[in-house]
Amino acid sequence: MNARRATNRTPNPRVRVIALLALSFLLALLDGRGSTGFLNTIRSGASAVLSPLQSGANAMSRPAVDFLRDWSEVGSKDDRIKELNSVNAKLRQQLLTVQDLDRQAKELHHLFQMAGTAGYNIVPA
Repeated sequence: MNARRATNRTPNPRVRVIALLALSFLLALLDGRGSTGFLNTIRSGASAVLSPLQSGANAMSRPAVDFLRDWSEVGSKDDRIKELNSVNAKLRQQLLTVQDLDRQAKELHHLFQMAGTAGYNIVPA
């Protein structure tokens, strides 16, 4: 009583998967050879139909993907912030040193100009 009729029988799911894989391999092979015409029409049609679906799926999954990407970088961001703060402190110290040296150079230049105009001899001490 439970026997199915041979005419209403559906293909095995494994056979379906194998057939779809073979078809996709064949289409990829033909597309890779640069064929035009029929495959180009199929590609354009599939792109037109699937592009909105792809955009919608991308828009829905983007917040979760961004959150997971940011979450995975939390530790490395903290390390990077510490490293940049250290570099920043060194650069600030160098800036202060350069500004102090610039001030001293201006003072010495001013003294040399003053000594030359007044007729004084400058003797290193």
